[in-house]
Amino acid sequence: MARPQYITQYQKDAYCNVTTDGVPIFTTCYDYGGACIYGVYQPNEEEWERYVYRTMAVDNVMKSFYNHTGNVVMVYYVTMRAVLCKIYPYIPDLAVAMGPHSPLLGIPPVVESDRTHNPNGDAFFSSLYLDLTGAGWMVTAAQPIYRVTNQSVPEMVVCADVLVKVLVDKYLTGKMIPFDGSYGILASTSGQLIAVPKQGIHDLGLESMITVQGSDEYNFDTQNINLCNVSNAKELCKVIRCNNSGVNSHAHIGESVKVLTWSYITSTKWMLFIIVERTTVYHSVNRLVDNLTIGAVLVAVIIVAVIILLSILFFWQSRSMSKKIGTPLNVFSKMLENIGTGSYVQEPPHFSVDELNRTAQTLSAVGKQLGTNVEKLKALNDAYSRFIPSAFIETLGKQDVVSVKLGDCSQCEMTILFADIRGFTQISEQMSPTELFNYLNTYMQYVGPVVTKNGGFIDKYIGDGVMSLFPNCAADAIRCSTDILVAVQSFNETIRDSRHRMQVGIGIHTGPVILGTIGFENRMDATVIADSVNVASRLEGLTKQFKVPIIVSDFTLRQVNLSDIGVESQYLGHVCLKGKKIPLPVHALWSCSDPVVFTDNHLVEALRQFESGHFQDCLDMLRKIDRSTSAECVDALSTVYEEQCVQYMKLGCPLHVGSTPLLMDVK
Repeated sequence: MARPQYITQYQKDAYCNVTTDGVPIFTTCYDYGGACIYGVYQPNEEEWERYVYRTMAVDNVMKSFYNHTGNVVMVYYVTMRAVLCKIYPYIPDLAVAMGPHSPLLGIPPVVESDRTHNPNGDAFFSSLYLDLTGAGWMVTAAQPIYRVTNQSVPEMVVCADVLVKVLVDKYLTGKMIPFDGSYGILASTSGQLIAVPKQGIHDLGLESMITVQGSDEYNFDTQNINLCNVSNAKELCKVIRCNNSGVNSHAHIGESVKVLTWSYITSTKWMLFIIVERTTVYHSVNRLVDNLTIGAVLVAVIIVAVIILLSILFFWQSRSMSKKIGTPLNVFSKMLENIGTGSYVQEPPHFSVDELNRTAQTLSAVGKQLGTNVEKLKALNDAYSRFIPSAFIETLGKQDVVSVKLGDCSQCEMTILFADIRGFTQISEQMSPTELFNYLNTYMQYVGPVVTKNGGFIDKYIGDGVMSLFPNCAADAIRCSTDILVAVQSFNETIRDSRHRMQVGIGIHTGPVILGTIGFENRMDATVIADSVNVASRLEGLTKQFKVPIIVSDFTLRQVNLSDIGVESQYLGHVCLKGKKIPLPVHALWSCSDPVVFTDNHLVEALRQFESGHFQDCLDMLRKIDRSTSAECVDALSTVYEEQCVQYMKLGCPLHVGSTPLLMDVK
């Protein structure tokens, strides 16, 4: 993602470093008209600084959402690793108030967003908690957002806070319940009290259980108050888990009998209770009786009828209120749920209220912006994986490339495969630089997928050579080597100029390796360091002298059942590679579908005589081989042993234990 071009110097100056408990925090110094940023910042790392600037793209979205949603006191999102938390509106001294370890990670909407509390990853309303900035007790509408590659842990949580005071003022008293002496109560289905006005506190006898915060009569701790444990709330407790709507015209609440209606709000999973004084109902009835001259029986009937009618009216009023609260929340919750599952483009629905329309449009814009950011992050991760294989990062025990540091390393046993183009110098001299690069890249397009298909990954390209690692088993590397020969044959069929058709040599060896990062802070690379790597490289070099496409060490070969993968082998002898004191037994490999003739009895006997130290007998057997009809590899192997016999007979055989080694000068 490129650094935004519209960032002004004034906006840049709005960011500063604040040190809290010895930890540097990168945050805003003042409100520049956008959202407030709080994040853990490493000084002198320009990339992190640009990352903070890029978040300005969602400033106007967050601000618009906040300004057009009357119920929300704060809008923010929190990354789970606390790399970045973004909040609107602006809060001065945010970094100093919260400290270096981001207590936002401990608030209910963040804690309850994981799969343990929220198995389906849906949008949800949190449990009640006290706002960190001192605004009061609140609940939060939250939506976890997951990585495409990891659906088990949220990458971030998008939140909108609603104060309990707002719920009380807007929905539980006043015009929303237009009956004298009536009020509303919000509670969870488990009985936890969420919001209650002053009259409800008195009727339920909660004065002794409430700790008032400041001078605000609504700003109290209801978190530990469960209605099922309150003696005056027995009527509420009877229906609190019913998850439906209903009415009770004779409910004993507090010091009097009241009319109680209730309704379940699906989107928030809350129960809404409406409580009305029965005296209010009787007062209405008495006004009617004063104007009537009917008998006592008729009056009683009218009273009962009015009570029933008013109860039904209260019931429908509560249902209407739940719809007013629940319907837009259901729509917004569904939009957030779709955004959280990757459907970032959400068409805003139409409501009859302008504020709700603006909120829907803002939420739709947030989804589109998040979708754009996710696509750019995905493209960035894909670009990283093309330079550093994901298997390399997994071997280091890291989750992603961001967590890889200089000096990280891991030791394990792997099989190393070197593949190199034969006669590449002559081929390159016949091409321009552009043609040569196109030629190599086309060749790599054939080889690369073969390595991946067989469970390996390419560690590096070395000129015209490829070094691949196979962490699972040696059989993967051997199977890959024969597949590479098939891929090269397919590649050659596309080359018109026969001079440009290639052959490859492949060396394979298994042993301990150390994978890690090497370099310095501003430039580092992933690499593999091991003697096993040198051995595999030199085995690849031996293929030139023995005229065979694949050579594998005996240690690797003994770990594989060749018949299972359709491969045959031929023992070539004990080879003492340059710089090595201990001879290494090696074998040639080829596919059963493309057999190589190594069955000359004279050659087999010659190898036995050589390893026994009988060099003249070895020469005698080699001279009996008909070179005119033998395969190229047999001729090459005979030549190598003839030269070695002559050298040993001339200079003498060095001290050794076991078979006489071939002294090969291969770098």
